[in-house]
Amino acid sequence: IDQLGAFTAGTSLTTLATPTRIADSRPGPIAAGSSVTVVGSPSGSGANFVPSGALGVVGNLSDINPTGQGYLVTYPAGGALPGTASIANFPAQTRSTNSVVALNPSNGSFSVYAGGASTNSTYDVSAYIK
Repeated sequence: IDQLGAFTAGTSLTTLATPTRIADSRPGPIAAGSSVTVVGSPSGSGANFVPSGALGVVGNLSDINPTGQGYLVTYPAGGALPGTASIANFPAQTRSTNSVVALNPSNGSFSVYAGGASTNSTYDVSAYIK
């Protein structure tokens, strides 16, 4: 059994009306050994936006056409790179997985790190934790 996340007292999970793409690295891949920062709570309002002050997001992380074997890691922007991968990749394959990622509390962002190979990535948020 893989646990994707846990809630503490006083937090809640709110789904968006429609999953919303908040990151797409295409056409320029994330270089192997580097990270890109994603704003987890983009500006806006309504049923398809993550509000400021959200603690984390839940969504679909895709790894698209990597140049070799490697992995992607999601983590709060500015934080330490965790020791576990969010998804493993293989050359020229597209894979996706559910992802729960904490947001940096000061700016509502998270990072995606590409280890081992350059790759493209998308993130579609479907819920947030607040």
